[in-house]
Amino acid sequence: MAANIFIVDIFGIKRYNYGGQIKYIFKKGKSFTMLKIFGGRVICDKQILDTCVYIDNGKIYAITDENLPYDRLIDAEGNYVSAGFIDTHVHGGGGADFMDGGVEPMRIAAKTHLMHGTTSICPTTLASSYATLKQALLDFKVFQKESGKGGVPNIVGMH
Repeated sequence: MAANIFIVDIFGIKRYNYGGQIKYIFKKGKSFTMLKIFGGRVICDKQILDTCVYIDNGKIYAITDENLPYDRLIDAEGNYVSAGFIDTHVHGGGGADFMDGGVEPMRIAAKTHLMHGTTSICPTTLASSYATLKQALLDFKVFQKESGKGGVPNIVGMH
């Protein structure tokens, strides 16, 4: 059985498993005031807590055992709950590289990172000829329009 993790990010709350399945549990834009996630193992900066997470308008409001008012409830079913991961130096993923040429390899690499909980990435180039680097940046300009849409993580820039 694949392990699951709940990821909270600016796009909503997703349930990932390491078999590559992504299921939106809540998408940003649904109307609610406060969401409570309970029954999970919350990954914090220095420890893992068996506690609740409260989300207000897509942002983490509180991590507490205190019973706060909420409008919607999600049972994490013993799975991990985490904020979305950010990777600021990533060359590729899923067998594709951001310098392979074209938008499709960029899409493959980005989606691979999203499947494992990385919700924001900063694609990284390699030492290459001026022409190759220029083409990668032009491809990136086109690809960046997909940022945060269609199973692609937030693309924060390229270096």
